[in-house]
Amino acid sequence: MKFDAVIIGGGLSGLACGISLAEAGKRCAIVSSGQGALHFSCGSFDLLGYVNGEEVKNPLETLSKLPQNHPYSLVGAENVKAISALAPAFFEKAGVKVNGNNEQNHNRLTPVGNQRPTWLTINEYITLDDSLKGKKVLLLNVAGYLDMPVKFIASGLEKQGFTCDVKEFSIDELDARRESASEMRSVNIAKVIDVVGVSRVADAVNEKCAGYDVVLLPAVFGWNNNELFTEFKSLVKAEVKVVATLPPSVPGVRLQTMLRKRFQQLGGVVLLGDSVTGGKLENGKLEWVKTNNLEDEKLIADTFVLATGTFFSRGIAGAPHEVYEPVFGLDVDASQGRETWYNDRFFGEQPYMKFGVATDNTFLASKGGKKVENLYVAGSVLSGANQVKEASMGGVSLITGLHVANLIKK
Repeated sequence: MKFDAVIIGGGLSGLACGISLAEAGKRCAIVSSGQGALHFSCGSFDLLGYVNGEEVKNPLETLSKLPQNHPYSLVGAENVKAISALAPAFFEKAGVKVNGNNEQNHNRLTPVGNQRPTWLTINEYITLDDSLKGKKVLLLNVAGYLDMPVKFIASGLEKQGFTCDVKEFSIDELDARRESASEMRSVNIAKVIDVVGVSRVADAVNEKCAGYDVVLLPAVFGWNNNELFTEFKSLVKAEVKVVATLPPSVPGVRLQTMLRKRFQQLGGVVLLGDSVTGGKLENGKLEWVKTNNLEDEKLIADTFVLATGTFFSRGIAGAPHEVYEPVFGLDVDASQGRETWYNDRFFGEQPYMKFGVATDNTFLASKGGKKVENLYVAGSVLSGANQVKEASMGGVSLITGLHVANLIKK
């Protein structure tokens, strides 16, 4: 099979790159092994939340403080500014509305009630701004659902100056799920609501929310239907927002599905549940790749993009004495000596979090010190950023994915 571009990895970075290329008329394929980091999403996309342990208010003004090998430094400040400004429109074209902008971080609520700075938040989620202050808030959980730790969330809200009461609700179909604790997960609840519809759920919520201005519910609405939560809000007699829960994330799964549909509507091909096993590198170019499921078929392309993620998704792997890229054996940035890979302090900054595929501002991979002239690298597989510690994971994935697409289109 012949394509203009083959993208290895179907997470946020790979999908963003594929959508941008497909919009430009490129014939693209995405090889995706399945679940990505979006399945663990808290409903927000971080651009840059912390630098050297200090909270960032304006991400764009802080880019100059990042090291030279950071993905944002390689993209360039002006490109980061331009791409991040277009991000809300990128999501809206896929049917997802977000709140926020690249000039000022806002605060999101974590699944355990902490406050974190972020860039964009899916608009059904609560954000911690002054609009909640002075309002009577109800934190309303599904009875028997354990992945929304309401005591932590209520305590976190109180520490931030908000007050709330805690209650539970249910309907018969959800009560039936309580016979097995393993069945009371966000995905299972969302699938029940999709089948039952939101009107009966809204009736049960209305029985509990009389006298409250705002109701906060777990993010368990809309497994397949992006409009379901909008319909639900119209039926509830109070302002409604959802709270991030422990994984899996229903809105995150839905977002990945919607981005994938957007890519396919543009003519893109998705090879889902498949993974690239290798390819032919010759004369400084990648000629083709092969996958697990298509053993006798070569995927031939002018350009390839590696967007396989970090250790979490095995985009980068570790052995007792080495860190390596497992598909092509590409050059990686990693310190020598296993004892230098980690910090004895569990919550300290872990050096291995910055390990990844080596590149420069061309975003081309290299092997044995020689560039592969048609193999680009995007997303969390890149070296140079501790995306968890600095709160930049969604931003690095989205911005490098779109930037690589721009480089390919030139």
